[in-house]
Amino acid sequence: VNSKTKYKNESTEIAFELAELISVSGYKKSSLVPVFDIKKEDKSNLDPLFRKTLDTIDNSKGNAIWWDVYFGDEINEYNKILEKLIKNEINSEEFVNRLKDKKSIESK
Repeated sequence: VNSKTKYKNESTEIAFELAELISVSGYKKSSLVPVFDIKKEDKSNLDPLFRKTLDTIDNSKGNAIWWDVYFGDEINEYNKILEKLIKNEINSEEFVNRLKDKKSIESK
């Protein structure tokens, strides 16, 4: 949510609701691994391969965050830039520009 937004709380709530809606909708279509609680959702219509994928994730002993894999050795630099964005030390435009300054990240 942009820091200049007049209704920050409402905007944040809407963004959260949209993210949940997208996550649950994608789950129901067997296209997105859910990031919200889906225990109440019907699993009977899920694609069998998708269900197997979810079972594998549920039974795993560890995990890997996608950007750790995507950015490889550059992950620490990405995390530093992301932390600055989260702490409002930089804005979204500065965040993107700093990522672009990292040639190895930009080329991925």
